[in-house]
Amino acid sequence: MAILALVYLAIAAGAYFFFKWFFDPYLRYRNRRKVKDYVIFEKGKQLESQTGPNLLDSKKYDIDLTIVVPAYNEESRLPVMMKDTIAYLQKKIKEGTFIKKVEMVIVNDGSKDGTAELIKNYSKQYQDDSLSVRGVSLLQNQGKGAAVKYGSLFARGDLVLFADADGATDINSLEKVVRECKRN
Repeated sequence: MAILALVYLAIAAGAYFFFKWFFDPYLRYRNRRKVKDYVIFEKGKQLESQTGPNLLDSKKYDIDLTIVVPAYNEESRLPVMMKDTIAYLQKKIKEGTFIKKVEMVIVNDGSKDGTAELIKNYSKQYQDDSLSVRGVSLLQNQGKGAAVKYGSLFARGDLVLFADADGATDINSLEKVVRECKRN
């Protein structure tokens, strides 16, 4: 009788562990979006009522270009890149040659330095109709690919490009890239 009870217990334990092993990936996938893993900054303030990415939004924005900038611990290099990029964009917007409205979406990828505060300040400083800066702050580091993905999902421009926060991409070639993208 005791042996039969042990056999039933072993079968029950085996079934439990089998089903746990089998369904665990599904349960983790199903529950993964219940915790918000990002924060949005616009006009220097954290948005509380953000329901989801703009990609899923049917609203049409009158923005020509979104530049997504992934940033991880870029407190020292981001200001140099932003200074050059914003000066170039303001010049081109004033000329009105190929863009009229631009937004920059800077994505803080869970930085440990002051990158998040820097992004918040940029979003407060640049909130013009023709040039605006928005920030997405990921609560933990997820890698450059995730940062670009989140930035692209929250982009509102007709054309979405991305540039590194260290200024590795020469902003002076932007006009040529945009013209080629619009031509094709």
